[in-house]
Amino acid sequence: MNLINAYSFLPIHAQLSDSIDALFSRSAAEVVDSDLVNALPRANVIEKEDVLRIDVVAPGYSKEDFEITVDEGLLTVRAKIEENIGEESSNWKRREFFNSCFTRVFRLEKYGRGGEVKAAYEKGILSIEIPKMKEKARSIEIS
Repeated sequence: MNLINAYSFLPIHAQLSDSIDALFSRSAAEVVDSDLVNALPRANVIEKEDVLRIDVVAPGYSKEDFEITVDEGLLTVRAKIEENIGEESSNWKRREFFNSCFTRVFRLEKYGRGGEVKAAYEKGILSIEIPKMKEKARSIEIS
């Protein structure tokens, strides 16, 4: 026995359904094709036994362009750069790459409190290592 959705024959329902399916099955960059979404650098987050490593792809910057802070369980990566790639021209036919300022924020949960955060920038990848907090055994007094 086949069940038929009472609203499936309405064209607006089909369009809305397709739009919602597309929203949840594609990345934000595909759904909203904007420079803002595409300008944020991609990041890989790798959890190891005693450290969390975050690799941010950011080619074209120098290490002096980055500011990294850890505050209240949040790791913030900022890059500030002057736009100076290529010739300044009002005659651009097509321009697909540029460097800009960006900010990425990562929630650290059990990382970065009390340990030394290390960062290195090599071949366009900013690697940040945050040590995992070690839980100390403690006894709990019952009142």
